[in-house]
Amino acid sequence: MRMKNNKFPLSLRWKLNRIIHKFQRFMVLTHVRPDGDAIGSILALTLYLKKHRKEVWTVLEDNLEEKYRFLSCAQNTYVYDEKISAPLVDVVFILDSGDISRIGKVQNWLSSSLIINIDHHKDNTHFGDINWVDPAASCVGEMLFRWFGKEAKGEMTQALFLSLATDTGFFRFSNASPEVYRMAAFLLEKGASQTAIYETLYQNRPFQFLRLVEKLLSHLELHNEGKLAISYITEEDMRLAECHDTEGLLEYLAMIKGVEIFILIKEREKEQISISFRTKTNYDVSILAKEFGGGGHTKAAGCSVTGDPLQWKQTILESTTRFMERYSN
Repeated sequence: MRMKNNKFPLSLRWKLNRIIHKFQRFMVLTHVRPDGDAIGSILALTLYLKKHRKEVWTVLEDNLEEKYRFLSCAQNTYVYDEKISAPLVDVVFILDSGDISRIGKVQNWLSSSLIINIDHHKDNTHFGDINWVDPAASCVGEMLFRWFGKEAKGEMTQALFLSLATDTGFFRFSNASPEVYRMAAFLLEKGASQTAIYETLYQNRPFQFLRLVEKLLSHLELHNEGKLAISYITEEDMRLAECHDTEGLLEYLAMIKGVEIFILIKEREKEQISISFRTKTNYDVSILAKEFGGGGHTKAAGCSVTGDPLQWKQTILESTTRFMERYSN
């Protein structure tokens, strides 16, 4: 089942509700290194399933980041452990993942369960038995809101608001449609707190984070007459700064006047690299990400590679320069 617009057909609503009614044991998954949309959406769905008295295993590949623990329901997530047998479940929901490989090692816990794929990435591979893929949606939280958002109360409102707010840059990005604002307003009326979320995520950073910012700016380069900004953070940079939280670093590249494409290369572990592509214009940076085995959205995409970050910086720089020249002509 493929969706080509931002609607929620009654047939899909019926099918999902039928599954919730029919089965008892569920697992909820998302991609590795989950962001606010991933965390918010899996927690909202978990709360919805538990509201219907279902058994739920919400599983992450690694420990949940501290900044998301302000939601008490986040304490009930499980961390994948290869030494433990997979829970026996009837249905697996996989959220915010363009491809099944994005869930990482948790793939080892998948069996013959029914897989439901809910995502908003345009390059989603439709790997599920049921695929609800809506590239027009700002985030998975927006999609879930159409399903059960009107029933939200308590921490479910916070979880859905977290998803909406983070994937729209706290409603600054172009994907923050009037519908998204209406959803946010509804959640605020039901008890969500935008102040709590914003302060926890963006005004509660350790001093060491500023050391990473210093490293980021020291590595910054401008190319193509200032239209392309590229920088990197190495594993050694993070170790010396005593900070491994890199979320928000891209904002410092985005604020440069005249920059059209900005790129951050992060060496998470020795020679394990993630590359983030962003644009403020009409370039489709998902095309760039695909060149290196990644994907994403038109204005925000990424990929993972292995090797030396400085060598990759040069490779990415050359590829992006060609890309900009090709699409500017």
